Amino acid sequence: MNTIGHRLARGTLVVALAAGGAATLAACGEDGLTLDGTALQGFVDDAKSQVETITGDAADLKDAITSLPSDLRTSAQDAVDQAETAAADAQTALEDLKTATGDARADAEERLADAQGRLDDASATLDDVTAKAGDTAGDVTGKLEDLKTQVDDLSTVVDDARS
Repeated sequence: MNTIGHRLARGTLVVALAAGGAATLAACGEDGLTLDGTALQGFVDDAKSQVETITGDAADLKDAITSLPSDLRTSAQDAVDQAETAAADAQTALEDLKTATGDARADAEERLADAQGRLDDASATLDDVTAKAGDTAGDVTGKLEDLKTQVDDLSTVVDDARS
């Protein structure tokens, strides 16, 4: 590419970055991400629904995993507990974000990011346990997969709220 081509390419890139930055800044206030109350309430409602589903799936799993061999049962129980805790943390962080202002809002945004990390960790742990359980665990494997799907769905809601 000649010098003029490089300049045009760089100029196009600068314009694209500026436009993207302006769009990002339009969504941000002094204190970071700014969602209107209706949009944030939608994320809180979605999260609450997901957490209720995760709690129900976890309760089903806690009963079902008693039939697993001891080492797998312990891993499965830890994975289920991790998923429940991460889901509750995400819901709490979203609810806190809804009412927070100033420094409290920045703290709530940070807690929401941490909660999303814990959801992603719980998903990976559920994936590992599901792989270990394989076909030998019968319907427990399916329930683990269902719980992982719910955790992933909640992580998506959190990610959307953070975007």
